[in-house]
Amino acid sequence: MSTEFDEHAFNTRRAITQGEDALINIQQALEYALREIERCQARYQAAPLHEKPRVLNHALSTVCTWATVNARIGLAADAQAELHAIVSRMSPQ
Repeated sequence: MSTEFDEHAFNTRRAITQGEDALINIQQALEYALREIERCQARYQAAPLHEKPRVLNHALSTVCTWATVNARIGLAADAQAELHAIVSRMSPQ
């Protein structure tokens, strides 16, 4: 049995796993944001006129700030870059 460490296989598996984890994280963040937007829709329908701008602001904040920060896009970008580098090293120049 060989005990030789295959660095390429390890790095490839790690990058694939990081990509999978990043996609799960993005999905969870967007699902939460969607539920929050649904709550905003219900609040907006029931809100008096003077409260509607605040409800819309909360919805915008959820989409533009909360969802993008909590989706941790950087993790997906890092995994994508690592996978691209692995594929590039495998391809003949």
